Amino acid sequence: MSTLSDEEKSIELSPAPATDNHESHDSNIVDWDENESNNPHNWATSYKCWITFQLGMLALAASLGSSIIAPAETRIAAYVGVSLEVVILSVSLYM
Repeated sequence: MSTLSDEEKSIELSPAPATDNHESHDSNIVDWDENESNNPHNWATSYKCWITFQLGMLALAASLGSSIIAPAETRIAAYVGVSLEVVILSVSLYM
């Protein structure tokens, strides 16, 4: 059960003060004009698909690159002359 006083309840339930975005400008907020060509909402659907495809391939390359040598770890350890733990570091430290 909550043990809030009446004053705390009124503060908790009071609406937040309305703020006008144009009065206080935060330099960290990106604001776009409605028809600006750099606005991602205005990009063509084919371009959005291309960007999504590129990001997917980047994620796939990172996943494959980190684990593609895993089946050959014992042979790599024997060829290089190091312990299996050292070869496992290649997968662990890749990411």
